[in-house]
Amino acid sequence: MNAHRYSQALIALAAATFILVVAANIAIDAQGVFGVSANAANRNTRYFSFNGYEKAAAVTDGLLFGSSRGNGIDPADLAEYLPASRFAAFAVEAGLITDHLPVLEYALRRQAEDARRLRAIFLLLDADLFGTTPFTNQRIGTQLAPELTGEPRLRFWWRYLTAIQFAAWRNELAARRGARVAVPAAHGRGRGG
Repeated sequence: MNAHRYSQALIALAAATFILVVAANIAIDAQGVFGVSANAANRNTRYFSFNGYEKAAAVTDGLLFGSSRGNGIDPADLAEYLPASRFAAFAVEAGLITDHLPVLEYALRRQAEDARRLRAIFLLLDADLFGTTPFTNQRIGTQLAPELTGEPRLRFWWRYLTAIQFAAWRNELAARRGARVAVPAAHGRGRGG
Protein backbone atom coordinates (compact mmCIF):
# COMPACT_ATOMS: atom_id res chain seq x y z
CA MET A 1 0.00 0.00 0.00
CA ASN A 2 1.47 3.31 -1.01
CA ALA A 3 1.27 6.49 1.06
CA HIS A 4 -1.60 7.93 -1.00
CA ARG A 5 -3.88 4.90 -0.46
CA TYR A 6 -2.86 4.69 3.16
CA SER A 7 -3.84 8.32 3.79
CA GLN A 8 -7.13 7.84 1.91
CA ALA A 9 -7.93 4.80 4.05
CA LEU A 10 -7.07 6.70 7.20
CA ILE A 11 -9.28 9.64 6.19
CA ALA A 12 -12.13 7.26 5.32
CA LEU A 13 -11.80 5.54 8.69
CA ALA A 14 -11.84 8.87 10.53
CA ALA A 15 -14.89 10.05 8.56
CA ALA A 16 -16.73 6.77 9.19
CA THR A 17 -15.97 6.99 12.92
CA PHE A 18 -17.25 10.57 13.01
CA ILE A 19 -20.45 9.61 11.18
CA LEU A 20 -21.01 6.65 13.52
CA VAL A 21 -20.57 8.85 16.62
CA VAL A 22 -23.04 11.43 15.28
CA ALA A 23 -25.52 8.70 14.32
CA ALA A 24 -25.19 7.04 17.73
CA ASN A 25 -25.76 10.34 19.55
CA ILE A 26 -28.91 11.06 17.54
CA ALA A 27 -30.31 7.52 17.63
CA ILE A 28 -29.53 6.83 21.30
CA ASP A 29 -30.03 10.42 22.50
CA ALA A 30 -28.57 9.74 25.94
CA GLN A 31 -29.38 13.22 27.29
CA GLY A 32 -32.73 13.48 25.52
CA VAL A 33 -31.90 16.75 23.77
CA PHE A 34 -32.74 15.53 20.25
CA GLY A 35 -36.24 14.42 21.22
CA VAL A 36 -35.63 10.74 20.44
CA SER A 37 -35.61 9.68 24.08
CA ALA A 38 -37.98 11.78 26.19
CA ASN A 39 -37.17 9.79 29.34
CA ALA A 40 -33.43 9.45 28.85
CA ALA A 41 -31.51 7.76 31.67
CA ASN A 42 -28.89 10.56 31.62
CA ARG A 43 -31.39 13.32 30.84
CA ASN A 44 -30.13 16.89 30.87
CA THR A 45 -32.62 18.29 33.38
CA ARG A 46 -31.27 21.82 32.94
CA TYR A 47 -32.10 21.79 29.25
CA PHE A 48 -35.49 20.11 29.78
CA SER A 49 -36.52 22.52 32.54
CA PHE A 50 -35.67 25.48 30.36
CA ASN A 51 -37.61 24.06 27.40
CA GLY A 52 -40.61 23.49 29.67
CA TYR A 53 -40.47 27.12 30.70
CA GLU A 54 -40.17 28.28 27.09
CA LYS A 55 -43.29 26.34 26.10
CA ALA A 56 -45.34 27.79 28.96
CA ALA A 57 -43.70 31.22 29.33
CA ALA A 58 -46.82 33.08 28.24
CA VAL A 59 -48.80 31.77 31.22
CA THR A 60 -45.97 31.46 33.77
CA ASP A 61 -45.89 34.00 36.57
CA GLY A 62 -43.83 32.08 39.12
CA LEU A 63 -40.53 30.21 39.19
CA LEU A 64 -39.51 27.27 41.38
CA PHE A 65 -35.74 26.79 41.64
CA GLY A 66 -34.04 23.95 43.45
CA SER A 67 -31.92 20.85 43.31
CA SER A 68 -33.52 17.49 42.58
CA ARG A 69 -35.22 17.78 45.99
CA GLY A 70 -37.35 20.47 44.37
CA ASN A 71 -39.09 17.70 42.42
CA GLY A 72 -40.90 16.89 45.65
CA ILE A 73 -42.60 20.28 45.65
CA ASP A 74 -45.78 20.45 43.61
CA PRO A 75 -45.96 23.81 41.80
CA ALA A 76 -49.75 23.75 42.28
CA ASP A 77 -49.20 23.65 46.06
CA LEU A 78 -46.91 26.68 45.82
CA ALA A 79 -49.62 28.54 43.94
CA GLU A 80 -51.89 28.10 46.97
CA TYR A 81 -49.48 29.93 49.28
CA LEU A 82 -47.71 32.38 46.99
CA PRO A 83 -49.18 35.11 44.76
CA ALA A 84 -48.34 33.33 41.48
CA SER A 85 -50.86 31.08 39.73
CA ARG A 86 -48.59 29.05 37.43
CA PHE A 87 -45.04 28.02 38.33
CA ALA A 88 -42.31 26.79 36.01
CA ALA A 89 -40.15 24.24 37.83
CA PHE A 90 -36.37 24.33 37.54
CA ALA A 91 -35.51 21.45 39.86
CA VAL A 92 -32.22 20.09 38.54
CA GLU A 93 -29.81 17.55 39.96
CA ALA A 94 -27.16 19.19 42.14
CA GLY A 95 -28.75 22.54 41.32
CA LEU A 96 -26.94 25.58 42.65
CA ILE A 97 -27.37 29.29 42.16
CA THR A 98 -25.12 29.04 39.05
CA ASP A 99 -27.89 26.98 37.44
CA HIS A 100 -30.72 29.23 38.54
CA LEU A 101 -29.40 32.76 38.11
CA PRO A 102 -29.11 32.56 34.28
CA VAL A 103 -32.70 31.26 34.09
CA LEU A 104 -33.95 34.04 36.37
CA GLU A 105 -32.14 36.73 34.36
CA TYR A 106 -33.54 35.30 31.12
CA ALA A 107 -37.08 35.10 32.52
CA LEU A 108 -36.92 38.69 33.79
CA ARG A 109 -35.68 39.96 30.40
CA ARG A 110 -38.33 38.00 28.55
CA GLN A 111 -41.14 39.12 30.84
CA ALA A 112 -40.03 42.76 30.53
CA GLU A 113 -40.15 42.48 26.73
CA ASP A 114 -43.66 41.01 26.88
CA ALA A 115 -44.85 43.56 29.50
CA ARG A 116 -45.57 40.77 31.99
CA ARG A 117 -44.12 40.23 35.41
CA LEU A 118 -43.15 37.44 37.71
CA ARG A 119 -45.25 37.40 40.84
CA ALA A 120 -43.27 34.86 42.89
CA ILE A 121 -39.91 33.11 42.95
CA PHE A 122 -39.29 30.13 45.23
CA LEU A 123 -35.68 29.04 45.78
CA LEU A 124 -34.84 25.77 47.53
CA LEU A 125 -31.13 25.51 48.30
CA ASP A 126 -29.44 22.36 49.59
CA ALA A 127 -27.16 23.06 52.54
CA ASP A 128 -25.16 19.93 51.73
CA LEU A 129 -24.13 21.46 48.37
CA PHE A 130 -22.74 24.67 49.88
CA GLY A 131 -19.04 24.98 49.20
CA THR A 132 -19.02 22.45 46.36
CA THR A 133 -17.86 23.28 42.88
CA PRO A 134 -20.89 24.03 40.68
CA PHE A 135 -21.65 21.37 38.07
CA THR A 136 -23.20 23.88 35.68
CA ASN A 137 -21.79 23.38 32.15
CA GLN A 138 -19.08 21.05 33.46
CA ARG A 139 -20.14 17.98 31.51
CA ILE A 140 -22.53 17.10 28.74
CA GLY A 141 -25.46 16.34 31.05
CA THR A 142 -25.25 19.69 32.85
CA GLN A 143 -25.17 22.09 29.91
CA LEU A 144 -27.50 25.07 30.08
CA ALA A 145 -29.49 26.00 26.99
CA PRO A 146 -27.65 28.36 24.63
CA GLU A 147 -30.30 31.05 25.20
CA LEU A 148 -29.05 31.23 28.80
CA THR A 149 -25.32 31.18 28.16
CA GLY A 150 -25.06 33.22 24.97
CA GLU A 151 -23.26 30.29 23.38
CA PRO A 152 -23.94 29.88 19.65
CA ARG A 153 -26.64 27.24 19.04
CA LEU A 154 -24.41 25.49 16.51
CA ARG A 155 -21.72 24.96 19.15
CA PHE A 156 -24.30 23.63 21.63
CA TRP A 157 -25.62 21.07 19.13
CA TRP A 158 -22.12 20.23 17.90
CA ARG A 159 -21.16 19.26 21.45
CA TYR A 160 -24.09 16.84 21.68
CA LEU A 161 -23.52 15.44 18.20
CA THR A 162 -19.82 14.72 18.66
CA ALA A 163 -19.63 13.50 22.27
CA ILE A 164 -18.12 10.05 22.61
CA GLN A 165 -19.97 8.75 25.67
CA PHE A 166 -19.87 4.97 25.88
CA ALA A 167 -21.21 4.72 29.44
CA ALA A 168 -24.15 7.02 28.70
CA TRP A 169 -25.00 5.10 25.51
CA ARG A 170 -24.81 1.80 27.39
CA ASN A 171 -27.02 3.09 30.22
CA GLU A 172 -29.59 4.53 27.84
CA LEU A 173 -29.83 1.33 25.80
CA ALA A 174 -30.12 -0.75 28.99
CA ALA A 175 -32.88 1.55 30.27
CA ARG A 176 -34.81 1.13 27.02
CA ARG A 177 -34.57 -2.65 27.37
CA GLY A 178 -35.79 -2.36 30.94
CA ALA A 179 -32.52 -3.70 32.30
CA ARG A 180 -31.01 -2.41 35.49
CA VAL A 181 -29.03 0.74 34.78
CA ALA A 182 -25.80 1.70 36.50
CA VAL A 183 -26.76 5.23 37.51
CA PRO A 184 -23.79 7.56 37.32
CA ALA A 185 -22.71 9.13 40.58
CA ALA A 186 -23.19 12.85 40.89
CA HIS A 187 -21.54 14.45 37.90
CA GLY A 188 -18.55 12.42 37.07
CA ARG A 189 -17.70 10.88 40.41
CA GLY A 190 -17.89 7.10 40.23
CA ARG A 191 -19.12 4.92 37.38
CA GLY A 192 -21.27 5.91 34.43
CA GLY A 193 -21.87 9.29 32.82
